[in-house]
Amino acid sequence: MWQLLKKVRHFMETASPFPGGKHGQAKV
Repeated sequence: MWQLLKKVRHFMETASPFPGGKHGQAKV
């Protein structure tokens, strides 16, 4: 399960237009 979250987190960091992807992670 944690591996999936890590993948999603990495994806959000990569896809998010905001620095660090923190703003994108907050939506999840």
